[in-house]
Amino acid sequence: MSLLKTEKCPICGVSVKPFEKVVAKYNGKHLCKACANKLSSSGVNLISLKNNGLDELQKIVGTSNELQENRRFKMSQFNITKNLGGFLYVDEGNKKIGIPLNSNVSEEFEVFDYSDIISYEIIEDGQTLATGGLGRALIGGAFFGLAGAIAGGTSKKIKSTCNKLQIKVNINNMNRPTMYINLIESLNVKKSGSIYKSASSIAQDIISILEIISHENEVSKNSSSSDSIAEEIKKYKELLDIGAITQEEFDAKKKQLLQL
Repeated sequence: MSLLKTEKCPICGVSVKPFEKVVAKYNGKHLCKACANKLSSSGVNLISLKNNGLDELQKIVGTSNELQENRRFKMSQFNITKNLGGFLYVDEGNKKIGIPLNSNVSEEFEVFDYSDIISYEIIEDGQTLATGGLGRALIGGAFFGLAGAIAGGTSKKIKSTCNKLQIKVNINNMNRPTMYINLIESLNVKKSGSIYKSASSIAQDIISILEIISHENEVSKNSSSSDSIAEEIKKYKELLDIGAITQEEFDAKKKQLLQL
């Protein structure tokens, strides 16, 4: 039976082991989890995949020839200064990050500018534990306890096992508006065990990086806003100097721009 065989995902070509297969098929072959998740999150009906062209589906998941060439060019220009367990790469000099396309195949990753990062959240078994990003403080805490508790988090009963731990990153990018960093994808991982502790540690490191990036984006945004205000004031000062507006009009506009 095909369910017991390893086969290649018809969309991205990644080898799919028997226990990694999903129900969705294309041309009679099972999709990998990553492609199924990306297509589903993009609004594609997994039941009627046959109604879509292969090139269309590959563009959605980022495996079309054009997107691959663009991605690999960006990767060739990417200088890895930090590698967080193969789950996140950082190019500090060029202010870029790299997020792997597939948790099982970390050689290929998407490259984004710091400024592309909008927000992020930590999700455990479908429940959001913490969120953060541009213009917002980290809500819910980011430090995982040995039992999986989040500092300042929920008072609900805490499960002793975890099936899925991921970080969702929302990005200002039409091709990749959302990327998932999957740290745990396995049934009943004990929170007291080394696998969960290691994943939690990496999650903390990733969140710290994303918080630093968010802070830099906020500073850059405020700086740009200040520069824009200064330019506006300069423009109205020039109008004042040539007599196009009165001193009173200039003073009123200046107060408005400076929110005095």
